[in-house]
Amino acid sequence: MLRESFKLRSISLFTVLLMTTTWIFPQAFEETFDTQGGADELVSVHMGNWDIVNGTLQGSSAGGETWAWLGNPAIDFAPTFEASFDMEFINIPGDGVGRHGGIMFCATAPTQRYDPGTSGYELDWIDRQSDHGLRLIRVDNGRHVMVATGGSALIDPPTEWRIVVTPETIEVWGDDELLINANDNLHRGGHFGFWAWSNNELVSYDNFYLESPDTNVCFSRDPATGGAPLEVNFDATCTTSDVGIESFEWDFGDGQSAEGEQVTHVYEIPDNYVVTLTATDTNGETYFSENTVTVFDVMNSYEEDFDQDDGPVDDWTIYSGNWQILDGALNGTSAGEIWSWAGSPPIQFPSTYDLFFDMVFLNQPADGVGRHAGIMFCASDPTCRGCGNNGYELDWIDRPNDHGLRLIRVDSGAHTFIGAGASDLPEPPTEWQISIDDEFIQVWGDGELLIEVQDSTHRGGHIGCWAYLNNQSVSYDNFLLESDGIENCTNDRDDDGDGDVDCDDEDCIDREICTPSEICDNGIDDDRDGAADCDDSDCSETDICAAPAGPRLVRGDANSDGSINLTDGVIPLLYLFSGGSEPACMDSADTNDTGAIEITDAIIVFGWLFSGGNVPAPPSPTSAGYLGTDCGEDLTADDLGCASEAVLCE
Repeated sequence: MLRESFKLRSISLFTVLLMTTTWIFPQAFEETFDTQGGADELVSVHMGNWDIVNGTLQGSSAGGETWAWLGNPAIDFAPTFEASFDMEFINIPGDGVGRHGGIMFCATAPTQRYDPGTSGYELDWIDRQSDHGLRLIRVDNGRHVMVATGGSALIDPPTEWRIVVTPETIEVWGDDELLINANDNLHRGGHFGFWAWSNNELVSYDNFYLESPDTNVCFSRDPATGGAPLEVNFDATCTTSDVGIESFEWDFGDGQSAEGEQVTHVYEIPDNYVVTLTATDTNGETYFSENTVTVFDVMNSYEEDFDQDDGPVDDWTIYSGNWQILDGALNGTSAGEIWSWAGSPPIQFPSTYDLFFDMVFLNQPADGVGRHAGIMFCASDPTCRGCGNNGYELDWIDRPNDHGLRLIRVDSGAHTFIGAGASDLPEPPTEWQISIDDEFIQVWGDGELLIEVQDSTHRGGHIGCWAYLNNQSVSYDNFLLESDGIENCTNDRDDDGDGDVDCDDEDCIDREICTPSEICDNGIDDDRDGAADCDDSDCSETDICAAPAGPRLVRGDANSDGSINLTDGVIPLLYLFSGGSEPACMDSADTNDTGAIEITDAIIVFGWLFSGGNVPAPPSPTSAGYLGTDCGEDLTADDLGCASEAVLCE
C-alpha cells in the first residue's frame, strides 16, 4: 500500500520535530494530481508553465523547455524502484521535431537536463524522422550520452509508461510492451521530473506511482571485463536497508569467496564468472544480487582465410542474418542488417594493430543506397552498431550525397562521422587495411591511404563484418591481424594484454613519463626527491602551500548531501534536544552565522523552504537543490568547523 504520508502538501514545525533523520526517501509514493490547488503545491516548477487541469499535471513550453519535479521541495527517491505514470501529448507541433518530451529520473539536482550541476537519466519520445521513438539518455554533469533507443516502429507514443530501475539495469515499458532494456548503473537515487521541449508542446501527466524495496542489495565491479589476470574491485556501498546490513558475503564464481562491504579479487583464467553477493540484515534476513565478470585472452595475432568446405560458419559468431562459407570466403546476404564477428566465442583484440582483409560486393542493389557494407572494430560488444555499442564502423556506400568510404565513431549506439574518403572512386576497394596506433586511425584501400583521423576514444575489443538491409550480397576473406604487443604508457589501456596498464606495466615503470609528480597535500614524497608536500620545491609556490584553504559550504545544508530539505532542519533540532549526532558540517547547520547551533537555525531552514522566509546567511543557496557555484568559504571566525563538505563544494 502506498503511504499517504509521502504526498507532501504542507508542513508544520511540530510535524518536523516528530520526524527522525532515518527518513531519507519514500519507499512508496503516489500522486494523482487530484487537487483544487495550483501545481506548485505538488511539484517544484523549475521553468515553464505548469497547471493542474482536470486532475492532471499539464506543462506548456511556450517560452522554452518546461521542467517540473515531484514534490515541493523536490523529493529524493530511492536508488531502485518501479514507477508508473501516464503521459499524453495534447498537441502535435508542426516542425521537424514534433512531439518531444518525457521525464528525468535519478537526477542529482531538480534543474534541467543540460545543467552541468546535474546527472541522471533522461527518457523522451521524439517524432523526428532521424531518431523517431524512445531515447534513453544518460546525463553526466549536463553532458548527454545515448544509452538505448526503442519504439521506433510505433506511430504514436505510449500513454501508460513504466520504468523499472534495478542496481544494474533500466527497463522502459510502454503500454505493457518492453521497449528498452539497458545495462547502465552509473546513477542511482535522486529526483524525478517531467519536461517538454521548447516548440510549444502541451503535455499532461497523471497517475504517478512509485514503489521501492525496503532492502535493496546491489554492488559494482570495476572493471567488469578485461584480460587475464584481471583484478576486480567489488563495492556494495550502494546497498540500502531500513534495518541495516549485518554482513556481506561474496562468491566470486571461481571457487573463491570473501567477506566485507568492499573487496578485491584476481581472476587468473579467462571465463565468464557469475559473482553472487549475499547480504544479511540485522533481523537475520538474507538478500542476494548477481553480476557477471568476463575475463578474456587478448589475441595479438589472428589469421582467417575461410579455407573450409562450403556450408555453415564454424569459427565466427553470427549475431544476425544469413552467413555461409562459399568458395573459401565468408558470404553474407541481407534481408535485414546482418552481423558476424571474428572468433567463436568472439575474440578480444588488442589496442593497436594492423588489420588486412578483402571485401567484395557480389551485387548492386538498385535503391538510392546501393552497395553498403563494411566492418566494425574496437567494438565493446559483438552485437550491432545501433545496439548500444561502442567502437568504430567503416563502410562503403553508393548513395550520391555521401558516396565513398565513411568512418563513424559509435558511442553507446550514437553515431558521429569522423572521416570520409574515396568519394572520387567509382568502385569500392577490394583489399582493405586498417592501422591503429595510440592516437591515429588510418584506412587504406587497394594500397592507397584514403582516410586518416586522430581519434583515440575507443581501443581494443571485437572485430565484425556487416551489410545493410537492402538485400546486399557481400564476400569477406583473408583476414590478417598483426600487433607488436607493446605497452603504450599514456593511454590508460592494457595494450599488450598482460593485465597491467601504463605505468603499472614493467615495460613503462622505468620511463621518465612514469616518474610521479609531487602531490602537494597527501603527506607522501611522491616524486621520491626527499621532500614531501609543501617542503618540496614543486609545491612551495602553489596556492595550497601559500595559505591553508578553509572548507567550502552552503548555509543550511546540515548533512552536506548537496541539497537543502526537511532533514537539514531536523538535524540541528535533534542535536540540541534529543541527543542526536553532531551535524556533518556545523558551519552549514549554523544557518544564521552566529557561531552557535540554535533552534533559530532550524526555523530559518523551514521558513525559507515553505513560507518564503529569509534566505540563510552567506554563503547562501540560490535554490534547495543548489549548484556548486553557490559554495563559498565561511569568513566568520568561530569554533564550529565543517567535518564533511558537500561533494559539490569540494
